[in-house]
Amino acid sequence: MSARGARARVASPAPRPNPTPARRPAPRVVTRPPRPRVKAGWWPVPIIALMLGGIVWINVSKLGLTTQTSAVVERAHEVEAEKVRLSTELSEQDAAVVERAKAELGMVDATAADITYLAAAKRTTLP
Repeated sequence: MSARGARARVASPAPRPNPTPARRPAPRVVTRPPRPRVKAGWWPVPIIALMLGGIVWINVSKLGLTTQTSAVVERAHEVEAEKVRLSTELSEQDAAVVERAKAELGMVDATAADITYLAAAKRTTLP
């Protein structure tokens, strides 16, 4: 062996053994009192679903009734407008008939100065 090799061996540090990992402290376990659990089982789920389905059914029915009601109200407005139109037309025709009858019979409207009012006598006995 050469002198260099001997020095190299002496100069190199000795291999270290692998250190063992440090032990972690055990986690602290916190004990809590158990929560009260519902022991109803599976049967509430279909009952809740049935109730929600009933609520949806009622809302759909209400929407249908609202639609029908609005259609009825709209039709009532149309009928009211038709009634007013026919009433106006009848009044115009009635006025025309009255004017024609007055002309055929020779009737003339009285002026305000020609109108007199009579006082009715009081009745004391019933017939």
